[in-house]
Amino acid sequence: MTAANPSFWTKYELETNYDYMYLEITTNGMSWTILETFNGNQNSWTQKFYDLEDYLGISYVQLRFRFKSDNYVTEEGMFIDDIEITSTYVGIPDLAINWKLYPNPVQEKLIIEGFEGSSAEYFIINSAGKTVKTGLISGNKTTINLFDLSAGTYIFRLSDGQSKTEQVFIVNDMKQ
Repeated sequence: MTAANPSFWTKYELETNYDYMYLEITTNGMSWTILETFNGNQNSWTQKFYDLEDYLGISYVQLRFRFKSDNYVTEEGMFIDDIEITSTYVGIPDLAINWKLYPNPVQEKLIIEGFEGSSAEYFIINSAGKTVKTGLISGNKTTINLFDLSAGTYIFRLSDGQSKTEQVFIVNDMKQ
């Protein structure tokens, strides 16, 4: 991978100098580095982009949003939509670049579309690193039932035996 670029849309109303939203990153799950601090008001939707070049090649990287507030004034908070991580590969077969996974976040059924190879195996890996579901993909569109997965963050890994590619996705609580 030669690039990893998270992006999302946001608007927010946070009490200036008292309420904060932080976008943070870690490579060990314990110490977090702030990528951006949000405070004050952003009344219209705006798209944010980040470059994670410094984290390429590191096996464990996690992003989070963390909210800090006082108890006095209540504002609307922060709205976040369309979270996406775009990866760029050089010298990687079409397996890595020609397919998409949606919806993300997902509740019941995950769709993989645009796969052009003859077949590939998929692995769904939970946040503890355990493979919780596997299967085969063939054809342009595959639907995977996720009824048996708990809400959380997962990695979707696609492998054709010679190369692999991964995408993070979120399973929402299906009881909502």
